[in-house]
Amino acid sequence: MRKGGHIRVDVVVNLLSGKKKAAVIVLGTLIGGFFSFFLFYFSLKYAAFLKESGEVSITTDIAEYIYFLALPLGGFLLSIRYIQEIIRALKYGDQNKGEIK
Repeated sequence: MRKGGHIRVDVVVNLLSGKKKAAVIVLGTLIGGFFSFFLFYFSLKYAAFLKESGEVSITTDIAEYIYFLALPLGGFLLSIRYIQEIIRALKYGDQNKGEIK
């Protein structure tokens, strides 16, 4: 994730340069960002539903919604990372410049 390799495939991107490369990076990152936001939103709604229903795990006797809170947390953190990547791509346009460490 440090150099953006985890969140996009570089095969097509490496064939481009300049503004076209930045546009493809931003487009791919926006698509991933929307996906992570929807993951956050709908998994949070599902966790809220589980909390309301009061479902409890049979084996651990712990409320089910607690387990499912990992999904919205992950979606939220991934959304933040995508926002960082969009800002970097708009500012620098090249994945080797302005790395977020």
